Amino acid sequence: MPCKVDIEWVKGHAKDSDQKATDRLAKESAQIPFNPPISIVKLRRKKSEKMTIRGSVEMKGQRVSIYIINEEYLKLQKLSKYRYEIISKGSVYYGNLDFAYSELHNLRAGHKYIVTFNKNSKNPRIIKVIKEIVKEL
Repeated sequence: MPCKVDIEWVKGHAKDSDQKATDRLAKESAQIPFNPPISIVKLRRKKSEKMTIRGSVEMKGQRVSIYIINEEYLKLQKLSKYRYEIISKGSVYYGNLDFAYSELHNLRAGHKYIVTFNKNSKNPRIIKVIKEIVKEL
């Protein structure tokens, strides 16, 4: 869509320390052809027809089987964020999709795991990976 742009000249602020810092950062940024992505998200297709709802899986310290739909490493927090689906058929949360975080960075999208959750629903965490579920031939 075309839009109107007004360009207005403003006197430079050569002696301002904030302006110097801004100029330095702009020059550094201009030398990098492409900025790296803030985070890389690995995504797989969900199996359930349900929608992802935060808090749909209550954290009770339970051990369940999950399918990782997407994984994202949060660099600043040094955590991995996982969107998962409960695949334990005996669980009351079977088929529910939710988010959990973990300091464990070895869970991969498209893989199935038996995990243990914490007991804090306000801060859902995967605290232990029991094992990866491998397809039997």
